[in-house]
Amino acid sequence: MKNEELAQKIIDLSGGKENIDKAIHCITRLRFNLKDESKADSKAIEELDGVLGTRYQNGQFQVIIGNNVKYVYAEVAKILGLENDDIEQDKEEKIVKKEKKDKQNVLNKILDVIASSFQPILPAIIGAGMMKGILAILMVSGLVSSNSGTYQILNIVADSAFYFLPFLLAVSVSRKFDVNEYLGIVLAGALMYPTIIDVAKGGAAKPIYFLSIPIHVVNYSASVFPIILGIIIMAYIYKAIDRLIPKPLKLVLTPTITLLITIPLVLAFVAPIGDFLGKYLAIGVNWLFENAGLLAGLLLGLFNPFIIMTGMHYSLFPIIIQNFG
Repeated sequence: MKNEELAQKIIDLSGGKENIDKAIHCITRLRFNLKDESKADSKAIEELDGVLGTRYQNGQFQVIIGNNVKYVYAEVAKILGLENDDIEQDKEEKIVKKEKKDKQNVLNKILDVIASSFQPILPAIIGAGMMKGILAILMVSGLVSSNSGTYQILNIVADSAFYFLPFLLAVSVSRKFDVNEYLGIVLAGALMYPTIIDVAKGGAAKPIYFLSIPIHVVNYSASVFPIILGIIIMAYIYKAIDRLIPKPLKLVLTPTITLLITIPLVLAFVAPIGDFLGKYLAIGVNWLFENAGLLAGLLLGLFNPFIIMTGMHYSLFPIIIQNFG
């Protein structure tokens, strides 16, 4: 069923346009404020192709669509004469997150952060990962030489998403913790500033001193934990400062003070910890597969549900393709 047709039938079975006071959507659901809930035929709506279910919650009639919800909502908005308002969606998502927050334990919160960080950037990671696999096949088959310009361009396509991973994560993690995305990108830029990257590539480098505080030079390209931890810290700093700054000065002083505090703090303390965790996690995984294959397989099976939940199982496809190559 086409999205336009599905949207029209949902509206009709909800009592028609005149019965809908407000329509918004969250991650998976259409959410209607109905003037008369008795006019909504939930059973008939549930039988529609493309509808996963319905429910009444928090004074709303909710139609569960799934990942296709934003496209169906776009058609609903057209029919009802509404704007496809992402701001309303964001507000509703925050309400849903707030409802779930108290029910989460520490493990769930960690998994939620990982999932929220990686799911939005999966298309870039999957696309680049597939290119790595294809490039490996081309090289093994002799169709492309590592010295050719074709290889260099294809390698750029395959490597860019991974090399600049902190920038991708900066956007998704900033959204997760409700901090300005562009401040998050600036933090990623600080981690990958050419001065730091170039010095780090040269091998063991002396630390840079900021107000007598040593900042260890590390190559943060393709890193994960430093930017995630950094933006979590930034979010708390930003919100604390924003509460203290008078409203007329917020636009100028809040981001300025946030960056002034966050970037040196992250470079000096947070990012090195994240880099340490990331490196030794990778070393541990490699060691397991090289020296304890059975145990590694058992652990992979144990954590596979979490890997699938975050969508990161797609990243294994390029490895499989490369092994075939």
